[in-house]
Amino acid sequence: MGQEKEKKIGVEPTIKWSTVYGYGFFGQGCRSAFLSFQAYYLLIFLTDGLGLNSYVAATIYTATQWIKVITMVAGGVLIDAVPLKGGKFRPWMKYMTIVLFFAFGFMWFDFGLGTIPSIIIFLILFTLDMLSYNTLWVATRGIMGLMSKNSADAGRLAQGQQMSSSIVGLVNSMFYVAVVAYCTAHFKQGYSIAGFIF
Repeated sequence: MGQEKEKKIGVEPTIKWSTVYGYGFFGQGCRSAFLSFQAYYLLIFLTDGLGLNSYVAATIYTATQWIKVITMVAGGVLIDAVPLKGGKFRPWMKYMTIVLFFAFGFMWFDFGLGTIPSIIIFLILFTLDMLSYNTLWVATRGIMGLMSKNSADAGRLAQGQQMSSSIVGLVNSMFYVAVVAYCTAHFKQGYSIAGFIF
């Protein structure tokens, strides 16, 4: 109904479909793949990878949910508070992609330092992981406004983002089990290798 109303008042999308799906698949889509991997294997890694008992693992998992909430707010505050050369959003997308890659990959690494140090290192890396992801999310949503010349463009980008991220998440879910199973069976740091892959 919203689309019909826009057509009646003469608002037509100006943004190309290649931009829409590039934004969707390679932006939100790729990040949804890492979120799915994290959701599937976080508790398994804490018990199987780090060897924590279920009570400790469940407590840490609860802490990660608080970290997610805090970094959601922190991502927006960071972008507003710290100006970077090259624009308000694009530099954050570039730098936080690098932080996300290393934080997410090493988050699954067993440093073999004992229970307490392993938990501390994990929580630090998880915090960096989620801060970089949420900052990227804010920047991606912010740049969507700059890319849109009218409401129809914004609607098309949002539509492409949701469709693309759902498709990427579905496709990747078919490979998670096989990749993690292979990596953990053949490598000591299998979870970390699988994390870097995704």
